[in-house]
Amino acid sequence: MGTVIVSLLLLALVSGVIASIIKDKRKGRHPSCGGHCGSCGHVCSAYQKTMAILENQGIQKQSR
Repeated sequence: MGTVIVSLLLLALVSGVIASIIKDKRKGRHPSCGGHCGSCGHVCSAYQKTMAILENQGIQKQSR
């Protein structure tokens, strides 16, 4: 009986996390930063800027 209760609690927790990720994605928030720009290191935008510069210089983009 205890195993069933713990399993149901874990299932509810995982379902809640997945639902939160889907909800944030639909709102356009990035999953790693959560939309709090004050604490952002701007890693995503820095990568995009670097890739744009490399493309302008004729260097092919490599996959991550």
